[in-house]
Amino acid sequence: MAASNDTIVPVEWHQTPLLAALEAAKIKHEYQLYTNTPGGHEFFPDTLVGHEALARAFDFLDRAVNANAAAKKSAQSSYSAKLLNC
Repeated sequence: MAASNDTIVPVEWHQTPLLAALEAAKIKHEYQLYTNTPGGHEFFPDTLVGHEALARAFDFLDRAVNANAAAKKSAQSSYSAKLLNC
């Protein structure tokens, strides 16, 4: 997520090198560029864009955490099944 008018972390710093690194490492990611957001880097939360950005970030984190928890539970179940079959 980035704002085109971010003066703290300019979009050029992550739009090219970070996205290229994530894609090269085949890491799942999402990217949204917001144009001229109120507040720039801060994504003022009292605006429609700010609400959308926060909702998008929380949704992504929720999916990532739940996917990680499901994978961990599956691995633990598989390990437990192997132990029980000994």
